Amino acid sequence: MNKKSSYYILMICSLFLLSKQAQAQTKATENPIGVISGTITDEDDKPLDYVTVAALKPSDSSLVAGSISDEKGKIKIDKLPLGTYLLRITYIGYKPIFLSNIVLTAEKPTYSFGKQQFKTTATKLEGVTIAAEKEMIQNNLDKRVFNVDKDIVTTGATGEDVLSNIPSVSVDLDGNVSLRGSESVTILVNGRPTNLTMSEIPAESIEKIEVVTNPSAKYDPDGVSGIINVVLKKEKKLGLNASVSLGTGITNYKKNFYFGNYSASASLNFMYNKVNFYVSYNFRRFSMHHFSDLERDNVFNNDTTFLTQTGTGNSSGMPQNVRAGLDYFINDANTISFDFSFRRRGFGNKSEINYLTTKQLYDTVSYYDQISEVPVIGSNSWSGGFNYSYTSQKVKGQTLSIDLSFSQSDRNNQNNMEQIFYYPTNRHFVQKSITDAANYRGTAQLDFVTPIGNGGRLETGYKFNYQMDKDDYRYFVGEDLTQLVSDSTRDNSSKYIQYINAVYLIYSNSIRTKFKYQVGLRAELANIQSQLATESEDYIPKPYFNVFPTVHLRYDFNDIHSIQFGYSMRVGRPRGPQLNPYLNDADKLNLSQGNRKLKPEFTQSFDLGYLFMKNKTSLSASIFYRYRYDIISRYTILINDSTTLTTYQNLNNSHSYGLELSYQQDIFKFWKLSLTGSLYQMFVNADSLYDNTLANNVTAQLRLNNNFELKYDIQIQLSAYYRSPTLTLNSMGFESGGAGQGTMAATWGMDFGFKKSFFKKALSISLRVSDIFGTNQVSVESFGTTSNSSFYSKMYRYRDSRQFWITVSYQLVNYKTKRKIRTIDDPADDYEQ
Repeated sequence: MNKKSSYYILMICSLFLLSKQAQAQTKATENPIGVISGTITDEDDKPLDYVTVAALKPSDSSLVAGSISDEKGKIKIDKLPLGTYLLRITYIGYKPIFLSNIVLTAEKPTYSFGKQQFKTTATKLEGVTIAAEKEMIQNNLDKRVFNVDKDIVTTGATGEDVLSNIPSVSVDLDGNVSLRGSESVTILVNGRPTNLTMSEIPAESIEKIEVVTNPSAKYDPDGVSGIINVVLKKEKKLGLNASVSLGTGITNYKKNFYFGNYSASASLNFMYNKVNFYVSYNFRRFSMHHFSDLERDNVFNNDTTFLTQTGTGNSSGMPQNVRAGLDYFINDANTISFDFSFRRRGFGNKSEINYLTTKQLYDTVSYYDQISEVPVIGSNSWSGGFNYSYTSQKVKGQTLSIDLSFSQSDRNNQNNMEQIFYYPTNRHFVQKSITDAANYRGTAQLDFVTPIGNGGRLETGYKFNYQMDKDDYRYFVGEDLTQLVSDSTRDNSSKYIQYINAVYLIYSNSIRTKFKYQVGLRAELANIQSQLATESEDYIPKPYFNVFPTVHLRYDFNDIHSIQFGYSMRVGRPRGPQLNPYLNDADKLNLSQGNRKLKPEFTQSFDLGYLFMKNKTSLSASIFYRYRYDIISRYTILINDSTTLTTYQNLNNSHSYGLELSYQQDIFKFWKLSLTGSLYQMFVNADSLYDNTLANNVTAQLRLNNNFELKYDIQIQLSAYYRSPTLTLNSMGFESGGAGQGTMAATWGMDFGFKKSFFKKALSISLRVSDIFGTNQVSVESFGTTSNSSFYSKMYRYRDSRQFWITVSYQLVNYKTKRKIRTIDDPADDYEQ
């Protein structure tokens, strides 16, 4: 499928939907003059978009009219006949809200129900009982939301652990995240690019994770499998509120237990009148132990050798993070917000690898040890942001927002490497590498939303995205660390610069409240520049101009059944290290190198989903198809009788088909069960680059969560997961080198969580046991063939993944009920809390 096909799909869908809308409008025969309006928020008082509100006849509950909420949670049903109505408010993941005795008369043709807030417990509001509970997983028109506070098996954990517990998301031992089997996924924090890794974000600071496999045109199209947006907690409660938690953990591998893991976090917010201030602090001390084995058979010019590598190592660090922000509500229409964060990252690593190369008759070719040590060196990162939002008081649903952000990260390190050769000669070799690295990110975005026509909504905006990565490598060699000299032939300095200008346009509406649609178009001009000190000229490919269409459709048969369809075109741009042709020879037998000729890869993604929700049962099913071309992939070749080179190349194309299921059931009042599974198949067309056995792969994933709400404020969670063998085009390397193409063996594991609350849930004690049976291990087989060489390798990697954590948390809540307050999302409304 080419780009023209995408445009045709978009045009056909748009014309069809507009014609259906026109037909629906001509059927209005009554004289509608009444208006019902209001605002919908979730349990944290944050606005909910795409909430369905229907005006029903009280006599038979038949539908008269309806609408959906916008991004600010605003809803308006206009042109209603005068009379009495029953209002039904529904949203996936919550039980419906009903408001009765809504009367529109000639004297009072408008009615505002104020703010309706979904609650986790039953609450009386304006004479109507609201009984709603936020589920662990919620489905929206174009995204899936995972509520972290419902997942007690990640208490005291990191963002990596949270992601690994989300359906369709996988995290390997190196922290690489994949979505639906692809590592080309964009990770955002609060909707912005970030320099942080998921291991640097504590789970306690995460409110929810949004997984968007087919994002709308408002989102950046980067990441061929979609977007994962990490939303951090931001308290907005009236008065002074604070929380603190302390945790300690033990890790285990086989008979060894490792101590020295700690975590601490504290947060505070103060809200009074027009000002909301919040600040948080997180600290974590961790220590990880890892082990690895690799066996590789090499055939080069009919000469066969065998390589055996065994490695052990440990990593430790003490990251700290401070976040602060201020919201100022100028008036009912205007709000400005500032946020700032600073992170101190201390990280160190030490490893030892044994290398043995032999011939067929076990004659030793070479034998040596390599000891590497990265001293704990602190590096800093900071980010700041500004947001201005305007909500029109004259035109309901019209908003304007401006968002600016900038971040900088310094990732400096030093690697001392000692090589002790035993055969064929005895010698001692030492090298030291010093890396000075800096990453810069900046965005500027303007978004405008306005109602248009009969119930329609138009969104448009502009975004500028800037990224620069700088790396400066210096090498020193000698026979011991005290007598090293500079080796300028191996020095390297590189710079990667990318800036993107983008505009987008989205139109959304509904037909008779049941059928909702959204069509969008995004145009981007991307400029990339890569600089290398050893080259006389910078590498500047021609600018990439692309148009990315999106389509989202949804039909609600009733409150129980609905279907939805999504389409988007996405891009995966080559990153700096992938373009850098500098040869990394830190591991002499496993070299790695970038490729200047890499092109961006593109994907056409289609989703068709079904939702069922009734009483205590929720079921969602979706099938998807993904067509990728110019796929960026790592691959490995044998360049002599004992050394491999891993680099990158564009593959022709691939076709992926998949099925995803999510089932949630209240077995009993105290027991909730969640079962998710996925099955997908990928066909790769790569000419003769790969073995035929790597061109077709079927992968299955299963995840089971059991949540128990017991007496005396006790919560228990037991979860399990399984992932079948899978094809990997980006296999994890053995230290700095390793294998590209290959297959990864099946993995499985179980986690356990326990939580006991005291003093009306102000104090809680949590116990987490991760990887109960110690099965989170990785085995990768890789092989490749050229005209004069071939290799086959099997690599095992494992670490102390079984963890025992105890966390104690305390919350101080100090605010008054039934008092008028202002919130960021709706400054003028009152609510009870």
